[in-house]
Amino acid sequence: MKPTISVIIPCKDGAEFIPHLFKDLSAPALAGKIDEIVFVDDCSDDGSKKVADLLATKLFNGINYISCRTDEFRGCGGARNEGVSLATSDYIFFCDVDDRLHNCAIENIRKAIEENDNPDCVILSFTREQGGQSYPTILNSKVLQNYAFAPVAPWAKCFKRELFVPFIEKVICEDTPWWFLQADRFEKIAYVEEPVVRYNRNNKSAITQTVEWCATHPFTLETLAYENILIANGLRDNWVGDFLRNVATMYDIRNKLKKPEVKLAWSIRFKQEVANLMTGRYVH
Repeated sequence: MKPTISVIIPCKDGAEFIPHLFKDLSAPALAGKIDEIVFVDDCSDDGSKKVADLLATKLFNGINYISCRTDEFRGCGGARNEGVSLATSDYIFFCDVDDRLHNCAIENIRKAIEENDNPDCVILSFTREQGGQSYPTILNSKVLQNYAFAPVAPWAKCFKRELFVPFIEKVICEDTPWWFLQADRFEKIAYVEEPVVRYNRNNKSAITQTVEWCATHPFTLETLAYENILIANGLRDNWVGDFLRNVATMYDIRNKLKKPEVKLAWSIRFKQEVANLMTGRYVH
């Protein structure tokens, strides 16, 4: 029996982006490839859920469509947690509302799952869309050997729902500490070399709502302070990759990478480093 896939979409005031993403999800090339779509409206003020529900009735024939609205603003991590609680498929794939999908995106994910005998996780290649330009990030065995588990973004992977680790809610940069903890659940990881996601770095969505609701959280304050220093020195785009590369060197994780399997035998010391990162004590 073929594994099923749920696409989970967190949304905060993303009504203007929904038609574009839903058009991608309903493309003829993806017919029969998506089993379920879960749309989570995180207390939007622009009628996002109404827009999504109306379009879903027109576009998603043969797809189990589920939508909900949170009772209070929970941030992107909380919206993803809610989506997973509603999903029923074997695999989950997070997709930000302001991003787009390349042709045959889900088909390529399915192919990676089936060809690698149902791995725990499939890491996805993607393109960054910014200023009218497209910058590809192609992930293969060579790249993963250099960057260990990069990228940390939830939308750059599809994995088994039963292995899901909940996100920290109401903080920004929730994806970095989450990914280290989530990856610890995986024994077998495959990848898709052809770009799947078109990641948009310019738009505001549930990912980038980072002001009042998290202003007093210690993790947020320390992360913002560190990130501002990196931005001022033109280093922001490199810090995650550098951190992962340093960790891979310290703990010799690169030698554990085997295509298509990745065996993650993490030490107690490494997990302490993850804990330090989550509380802002990691010294880069």
